[in-house]
Amino acid sequence: KTSATVYGIWLGHVYHWHIVTAAALKAMLANVDAEHPVGQILQPQSDFLMQFDEILLLIWRFIAPPTSFDSKESFLQLIDAFAENRNFFDDDPQQTLNRMGITQADFSFAAAWDRFPIVATYLECFNEAQSYVGKVVDSFGMTDAQVGDDTQIQNWLVEAEREHAGNLRGIGSINSVASLKALLTSLVYRTTMHGC
Repeated sequence: KTSATVYGIWLGHVYHWHIVTAAALKAMLANVDAEHPVGQILQPQSDFLMQFDEILLLIWRFIAPPTSFDSKESFLQLIDAFAENRNFFDDDPQQTLNRMGITQADFSFAAAWDRFPIVATYLECFNEAQSYVGKVVDSFGMTDAQVGDDTQIQNWLVEAEREHAGNLRGIGSINSVASLKALLTSLVYRTTMHGC
């Protein structure tokens, strides 16, 4: 029970949907204007996320589910260990499935993923986020060169990956429309999936 709670809630939910997402969005809010196209696509998803995480840590002893973690420091040590050697895009659904060796053929009987339906939901939400982001980013009319030269985007990424700031690994260079779409898709997917 404790293992399922620790993985299902603290790592599977709070780490994936709250901590990593908040680190990326906080860095974005500090470096990208609300009028910037990236600010426009991510601003609605960023409301209250950081505040929720702060409250979670402030009132830990009143709201934490029963596990062996008796303090917020214990939780922070857990996610720090869990995050070691993880890259930002490792938590996108297809990368997770590939890493774990989970294939559609192994979990399908009468329909795709009918033996593991949450996977079908994750993949469907990711594909919808990808479609949405693709259309919105295309409407920006930016070229690869404009993405690579955009100081707000580049400052955001520096802050997101900086050790004592976002401390996220593996975002890589965002120097093309395709790489910008991949990053925004991952963030919009995370907040959408959390909302689901």
